[in-house]
Amino acid sequence: MNSSEGDLWADLGFTRNPYDYKPLRVSQEDRELFVGRAKEQEAFKLQVAGRDGGLAVIQGSIGVGKTSFANAMQYEKWKKEGSRRKYMPSFETIELKENIETSDLMLSVLSNCIFSLEKIHGPSSSTGDDVLKAGKELVASTVRSTGGFNISILGTGGGVEKGAAPIAPASTVLPTIMHMMDQWFDRAAEKFGYEAFMVPINNLDVLREDVVISFLNSARDTLLTRHKVWWILISGSGFFLTLETKARRVSELVNGPPIPLNPLSIEEVHQAIEVRAEKFKTGGGRNLPVPSEAVDLLYDVSGGEIRYIFKRLSDLVYSFRLAFPSEKQIPMSVARNSLRLLARQKLVELNLTERETDLLKKMSAKKRFRVKDYAEFGFPRAPRLEKPVQKFLRLNLLSRFERTSREVWYSTNGDVNLSFA
Repeated sequence: MNSSEGDLWADLGFTRNPYDYKPLRVSQEDRELFVGRAKEQEAFKLQVAGRDGGLAVIQGSIGVGKTSFANAMQYEKWKKEGSRRKYMPSFETIELKENIETSDLMLSVLSNCIFSLEKIHGPSSSTGDDVLKAGKELVASTVRSTGGFNISILGTGGGVEKGAAPIAPASTVLPTIMHMMDQWFDRAAEKFGYEAFMVPINNLDVLREDVVISFLNSARDTLLTRHKVWWILISGSGFFLTLETKARRVSELVNGPPIPLNPLSIEEVHQAIEVRAEKFKTGGGRNLPVPSEAVDLLYDVSGGEIRYIFKRLSDLVYSFRLAFPSEKQIPMSVARNSLRLLARQKLVELNLTERETDLLKKMSAKKRFRVKDYAEFGFPRAPRLEKPVQKFLRLNLLSRFERTSREVWYSTNGDVNLSFA
């Protein structure tokens, strides 16, 4: 948070933004901000148990709070399972990228685990043990020697992403990394008393389905079967069904059914805001700057997408305070008009054609639809509708609302719905 942003919220009576839309981190402070999902929490704790490791799937629509849930549960398994069943979390989420090799992701996983171990136990935790030190040196030497790789950030964690320059075949690196990972996990568990290690893999709901399935199939017998590692796949709605139909051998590794995250109720969204406001307030009697009716409006147009709700509430406060710095409360009439202007501006910035804008308007009116509904949108064949659907997905104007064994339902996002309301 920069100083000007901090000054804004301090002037409103808060130490931090109570509408902060970034995912919750693996920390006690952020765990206290988490609300709801009691049933899903119990399902996660039951499934992610034991030192042999395994695979768990968290699935839900974009912006529903999957990463925050995964991080809150990592904190639970790390701090609240008891000394005999302690699980090391990953403080940085790893995101799957297109064209990533299995060896690249494994190296990134090892790097992230080293980072987490040092964050908890200090830098000497790696240098004070021959095996743990060798793991860190392997990451460093591989990164230095792979001139054909571009070092890039995979999500909020670190990793190695394949570049265009020729490199040595991955097979020459993979066995070395696999052997080192197994030694590192065994030694870290023995020395620091960990039952197992948790590694969340994100971005599965953003990449093309064929990319995700291809990678998981190729990584099934290497990455996903490592001893003492719990892989947490954070994915879109219907992902497990896709695994069962297109990556059966991967789905067989999943412990129990997927953990589905539906949108929080409107009451829980208000509770999440109130918890943050209470925790961040600097003094008594300070009210939230945005009326609760604005939260209800954003909830309705987005279908309960909490990340969108919090992002637009933050945007609203910034734009209002820029225009009226002396005012601390936003009237609902101003909030409604400002939110619609912000939504329409987002669409304008995308430089959509008139035909695309008209198509979005029709999709918004439909609430939800399938590609097989092409005739209702004036298309002669389904493939003609598929092309704009894929573009709108890339632009985050559509979401996969529901996936069954035979078809996918889509819905327009909050900005689209708000623009055409």
